[in-house]
Amino acid sequence: GNLTNLKELELVNNSLTGTIPIEIFNLINLEKLWLFNNNLVGEISNEIMKLTNLKSLMLSKNDFEGEVLSKITSMEKLENIELQENSFSGEIPNQIENLINLEYLNLSENVFSGLIPPEIGNLTYLNNLNLSKNSFSGLIPDEICFQGDNSPILFNNNLCFPYPACIESYVGEQDNSNCI
Repeated sequence: GNLTNLKELELVNNSLTGTIPIEIFNLINLEKLWLFNNNLVGEISNEIMKLTNLKSLMLSKNDFEGEVLSKITSMEKLENIELQENSFSGEIPNQIENLINLEYLNLSENVFSGLIPPEIGNLTYLNNLNLSKNSFSGLIPDEICFQGDNSPILFNNNLCFPYPACIESYVGEQDNSNCI
């Protein structure tokens, strides 16, 4: 309760277990929340939306589950989101475009699904996009071509032909069995 001015919380590689304590979401001045490579579980509370100053969210390599993206799309200061190697699910909401400062987005190795929204092309600072090893489906929006210098990493999904020309040779293996 006395840490309200805390800017960075890095609890990395500590074999932490259980859920994220709800008190962490009261640290409203937090800019960096790094909890990666632990044994944390459960869903991310809606209380995360209180962290409006957050710039870097790294929750990778845990056992988190449930929907998280709709809870963080109002956090406009986010620059870095790393959620890989969990069991997060749900779709990428169109409101992803609200993350106007986002530079790095890694959602790989989860169970995200649905379409990749064209609004992802509105993220003008996005340089690194990794959506690999999920269940994204449908067509890849042409707007993905406007994402920085690095090609998006999309392999091991259920994405359908035709692929945008800008990434045609970088799409990697896809399960096209449900494509029309």
